Amino acid sequence: MTDKGFCILHHIFTQNELDQMKSMLQAYCEAKSEDTYAIRNLLQEIPGLKSLALNSNLLKILDTIDPALFLTKAIYFDKTQESNWYVTWHQDIVINVNEKIEINGFTGWTKKFGVHGVVPPDEYLKNTVTVRIHLDDTDETNGALKVIPGSHNKKLSDDEIALITQNSIPYVCEVPACGIQIMKPLLLHASSKATSLKHRRVIHLEFNSQEMPDKLAWAERTEFRSAMA
Repeated sequence: MTDKGFCILHHIFTQNELDQMKSMLQAYCEAKSEDTYAIRNLLQEIPGLKSLALNSNLLKILDTIDPALFLTKAIYFDKTQESNWYVTWHQDIVINVNEKIEINGFTGWTKKFGVHGVVPPDEYLKNTVTVRIHLDDTDETNGALKVIPGSHNKKLSDDEIALITQNSIPYVCEVPACGIQIMKPLLLHASSKATSLKHRRVIHLEFNSQEMPDKLAWAERTEFRSAMA
């Protein structure tokens, strides 16, 4: 992952674990009495998912990457014909924090769905590890991520993103159900609209081991190893 900025691993979850996660997500969405295509603050909204999503296989992988990692964000996405969005080439540069505090190096403040977002200094982004748990077989027909391998080493300007993407051959990240994609947030990635009727359900988890300065804190900071022991 160091050179390319991502990797794909198969068979991290059992079919039974996947079925349980799908069942919990379906029950939550049905309780909302509406079609739910994204759930933010996922592990607080559906606490029962925590022990399933952070299974022993994933914990071993996270320990290999950095034993000090903690969870900083959890989101669920479901791309269908009814929620069929296109995502242009970008890097993930915004993190969620507990409140707005003006600190040197933290810029571009936003507030969405009641949560403060900010662009942190580069070291926080380079320290972040993103794990995408795939609940469905994912390929180009149902909106698999496209990435530019090796584009994760620094924050890029709009002009640099345009130059790189126009002169690179993207890699389509086909991930089978029960598998995961691990990636660095600065890796350039995009997603096309789905052309098939298949779901593309993904649990998106972000981890970091770097604490915030002063009174700033990660909005969803969650320790998980002691709870899983």
